[in-house]
Amino acid sequence: MDEGLQYIRKNALKGCKCRMDEPFMFISYSHDDKEIVQDWFLKLYRLGYNLWIDVANLPHNQQSWEDAAEDALLSGNCVRLLFFRSENSMKSVNIYEELNKANARLPKLDITIIDIWREPEVNASNFLNSYLPKIQVADEGGKALLRAQRDISRKIFRIASAEANAVQDGIAGLVEVFQDVEFPPTQASQTPAAEVSAPEAPSSEAPAPVKRGRGRPAGSKNKPKTPAPAQPAPAVATPAAVPAPEKDVSLTAVFGKVLAEFVPLKTRQEPIKGHPMYFYFQDEIPHLLLRTGLVDAQRYHTAASAGKGMWSAVPWIGIFDRQITTSAQRGVYIVYLFSADGESLYLTLNQGCTDLTREYGGREANRRMKENTARIRAALDARGFAADDGAVLGDHLPPLAQGYQNGVIFYKHYDKSALPPEDSLRQDLADMLRIYQEYAAHFLP
Repeated sequence: MDEGLQYIRKNALKGCKCRMDEPFMFISYSHDDKEIVQDWFLKLYRLGYNLWIDVANLPHNQQSWEDAAEDALLSGNCVRLLFFRSENSMKSVNIYEELNKANARLPKLDITIIDIWREPEVNASNFLNSYLPKIQVADEGGKALLRAQRDISRKIFRIASAEANAVQDGIAGLVEVFQDVEFPPTQASQTPAAEVSAPEAPSSEAPAPVKRGRGRPAGSKNKPKTPAPAQPAPAVATPAAVPAPEKDVSLTAVFGKVLAEFVPLKTRQEPIKGHPMYFYFQDEIPHLLLRTGLVDAQRYHTAASAGKGMWSAVPWIGIFDRQITTSAQRGVYIVYLFSADGESLYLTLNQGCTDLTREYGGREANRRMKENTARIRAALDARGFAADDGAVLGDHLPPLAQGYQNGVIFYKHYDKSALPPEDSLRQDLADMLRIYQEYAAHFLP
């Protein structure tokens, strides 16, 4: 099966349909950047913007999905293109063709560029003249708008480096641009507006909502923007893209599949790119956790990793309290860790080591993690989980996997040959979530 088609079939955004009979924005991006782009998409979608992205709208058959993308881009209702420019997208033949079609539709199609270059030292300003920004604009208003879009790109290229605030700042900047060009949301916000402007770091204050309004007309240089007062957006139980809880989702099946299949494919040195197990980790498992009904999608971010470029020594499935962290590199979080030999699974309350190691070096980072572990163990009820250094992920682990092992605070061990019944797995996860909630209540400001 074609890699792109397989990705589309598995992707969890397929419920976020574009309303094709209304003005909409086309998202152009590389699937290699999907984690970043989908985060942006969901935040804009929940604000009520009408968006077209391939994984939500393409038909699931090989013959027609490329035609459907072209039809959407050439539609008279497609009034804006949001292009995520990166090393990946600038090398894509399909995206090159999309951009040619977009250029042909100027000036009826407005284009906004978001740069997500991977290397911090290679920032967006080095690439502002790459292909798309050579667009010719007819008036000073258009030139001013293009300069504003470039300024946004300069400010937010950091998002590829997992800087949480950059996504929030970038979304707020885009909303301002959309106000200037009269591209408003076309339906009510589907999530609290505060999610857009608030950083994901812990805070004891309620974040301020994004102000809404039409702003000044496109091309106006002197008239100040007069946004309307912020209106509280209705809260919902779960984000629009998350399926309703399904109590029959099987944790036993998920863990059994990984334990049975991961190490053999790694031993055979099967390439990670395009592999079904890679898509299973990246796209399916995080949403299966949400569909269990145990993990609140409003409070928790879920993610999983099978590796990047090559199979991971220790694959993982994580649950992150958005008040604390959304990354395995920092903060405290829940994570399932699969041992390097594929014989064991650990459910753990863990802590990120990457940022500490970058700042202090490995030895000092390990010392600080041990101090943090002791402090948390002394403050919280272990609820029957082990609170020692007995979690062993393997011998001769690479540094990152060793960091996962060193970061364990509480854990429970499961053996591949004797996974407990589904009810026990669910109860263990529910208990670990209670510990995590107690951690947040005890340690957050």
